[in-house]
Amino acid sequence: MSPINITVNSVKRGLAALVSEAGPDFAYTPRDLGEREGCVYVYDGKPDCLVGQFLAGVGVPIERLQEADQGGFGDGYNAIQLIAALIGEGVVTVEPRVVDILIDAQGYQDIGHTWSKAVGTVLADYC
Repeated sequence: MSPINITVNSVKRGLAALVSEAGPDFAYTPRDLGEREGCVYVYDGKPDCLVGQFLAGVGVPIERLQEADQGGFGDGYNAIQLIAALIGEGVVTVEPRVVDILIDAQGYQDIGHTWSKAVGTVLADYC
């Protein structure tokens, strides 16, 4: 299988579509993970957080995203760890700035901003 090529344009389109679908006031609700609350890439078998939904939308297998929720330092992979792993595994290739855009959008989501604000801020910074 050929790697999925993620471009700055595909990130812009994909994130904008997620914001449009979720609505301008949508803010991600951290999931109860037992001893803490946090972001997960997959919840109830479906892509969940901003990066999880984006990556699933471009073709990263849901099973691989579920693995990322279990990896890392016991709390799952953060966005940079996940993207680095996907690059290393040959699942994706990315243009420069793609990693920064996704990491920053995820960061804004994780501190409670709406997806609209997170994506708008990041795209204004990078694009």
